[in-house]
Amino acid sequence: MAKFLRLRGGRLYSKLFYISSFGLGLLLILYIFEAIFHLFASPLEPCTKNEPIDVVYTWVNGSDPVFLSELKKFLRSRNISVDEKYLSQRFIDKNELLFSLRSLEKFAPWINHVYIVTNGQIPYWLNLDCDKLTLVTHQEIFLDKSDLPTFSSPAIESHLHRIPGLSRRFLYFNDDVFLGQSIFMEDFISQNEGFKLYFSYSLGMCAPQCFWAYVADDQCDTACNNFYCQYDGGDCENANDEKEDNTSLTSKHYRNDEVENEKNVSKFKLSREFNRTKKNFSEVVKEYNNKMMENEKIKKKRYRKRQRKLRIMKGIRNNSTTYSFVNRTMFAYGDSLQYSNRLFNLKYGFLPRFVPSHAPVLVDKDLITNFQRKFFKEVLVTSRNRFRNHDDLQFTFSYYYFIYHERVKFDAGEVFDMFDTDKSGTWSDREIRTLLTRIYQLPLSYAIVEHFELMLLNCSQNAVFKEVKTPKYERYLDSHLPVISKEMILECPELLKMLELSFGNKKKYKYKIVRNSEGQYIHFKQLNSNVTDVVGQLDEIRSEPRKFVCLNDNLDYAKGSENEFVNSLLQDFYLSLFPLPSTYELPKEYRNKFLHVQDLEEWKNHHFRIKVVVYLGALFVFYMIGFKSCIRKICVIINRFF
Repeated sequence: MAKFLRLRGGRLYSKLFYISSFGLGLLLILYIFEAIFHLFASPLEPCTKNEPIDVVYTWVNGSDPVFLSELKKFLRSRNISVDEKYLSQRFIDKNELLFSLRSLEKFAPWINHVYIVTNGQIPYWLNLDCDKLTLVTHQEIFLDKSDLPTFSSPAIESHLHRIPGLSRRFLYFNDDVFLGQSIFMEDFISQNEGFKLYFSYSLGMCAPQCFWAYVADDQCDTACNNFYCQYDGGDCENANDEKEDNTSLTSKHYRNDEVENEKNVSKFKLSREFNRTKKNFSEVVKEYNNKMMENEKIKKKRYRKRQRKLRIMKGIRNNSTTYSFVNRTMFAYGDSLQYSNRLFNLKYGFLPRFVPSHAPVLVDKDLITNFQRKFFKEVLVTSRNRFRNHDDLQFTFSYYYFIYHERVKFDAGEVFDMFDTDKSGTWSDREIRTLLTRIYQLPLSYAIVEHFELMLLNCSQNAVFKEVKTPKYERYLDSHLPVISKEMILECPELLKMLELSFGNKKKYKYKIVRNSEGQYIHFKQLNSNVTDVVGQLDEIRSEPRKFVCLNDNLDYAKGSENEFVNSLLQDFYLSLFPLPSTYELPKEYRNKFLHVQDLEEWKNHHFRIKVVVYLGALFVFYMIGFKSCIRKICVIINRFF
């Protein structure tokens, strides 16, 4: 019987061996066939598949007690005064991210993946099991962990491209931005136009009575001759004493003229008011003087506000001094814009620039890496700022204008190839004609053509060049030109200088500027505590849908009851546009048990430890059972022989 079982077992094992070998061989053949198929199909792959585009959000739950306690603790450690009532209301979470994700799923279903960058917080409604969503903490993207914790959005933005697994190009959303219409890749980049740069209004004054347009305009403007306006771009440096005296006299002359004009205007207004009201002239004068005094008070008040803002802009501050957190952050955005503009003036020259619109930004990881290499020190300072500061690099402004300003120099060989349209290695007469139209102003005269041909003849006689076969019909019948090869062009200094002046540099990145975009594509609303104003603003968005909508929080936090009503209006508005839940959120009856990544990781580690103990215990039990059965068999064998 035992012999029969051994025989049957051997046959069974051999059959299993042959079956498994056949299966492995079949899998190997299928794998080779698939590899060959992909090898031949790979050239067509870029044409059939679109580039994946991810979306990145930055989010913080300011209503979280843990976050608020950490913020207060950190502020006090830096001797920064804090209004606890302001903090508790300033950072209230209004579920903007929830409805922004709903709008994203509705109007941009082509998005590949969504990353939400937080300080470790988890929205209570977020579906962490969603395949298209990943939560990322600051710890995962900051290179220098000593820069954490951070409460500065520019610092966080400078590290977004380091998210693991992020696509080469991604859309960066603020959580207060949502979509109002369907969007496509062509809204951000296209083959013909390149990157689309959305701008709204021109950058504000760098100092009172000094617009940026006055800076570096070859005229010394006294109001611009200060640090914030970069000392008028150097216009006042070369002005001698005589010119300064003439300027001061001229300015006095103009000032006197302005005073006289103002007096005449005042007399005209008074006489018109007297004729209209038929009052006593002295009463009219008295009323007019009161109005003028009120206007003067308003002007002085505005001037004091500007001076206060300028004092806040100054970077020289004693660490032991206590500063108000509200004042510190109130002008941080505008100050960082001015600071970034000054940096770009130094790097690329003085130009009038515009403020980017409140819309999603398409970020190229390679491009942002090149930008941060060029502005390495400034990016380092921005990353180290724990709160928004005046010396932050404003992310969108800097990114847009880096695309705008970057240039690459043309090589003479590249210029030759550009006009060698038939790729013959020589310039034909018709190709030379095209070159001349790009260098000289039209219409081309015979003298210009003759002068250029003479230059080419001189270059051909100065040295001996390799013979290049000239294709047929390269020359016109009356042409006297020799073979114009690339080697000859590169050995001709006079022609090289001309080509350098005409084709010195070109745009490194293709782009299209969209000016006044907030009037065409974007709704940007600053919500205040006036209920009537808010209702009108929200109805305007409903009546005229646009691609991008940004609702900026500008509430007066001293008005608690009005703000509660505004928040209710805002929730009702969101629900009217996006009532259906998205795949990024949990069903209504569910909530996340943990609202912080650290608590979630601790829970996962605890469960992992329990699983390990259970598995080890099960293995031990099986081991003991197997050990006992082995002992019995050994005992049977021993008893048989002994």
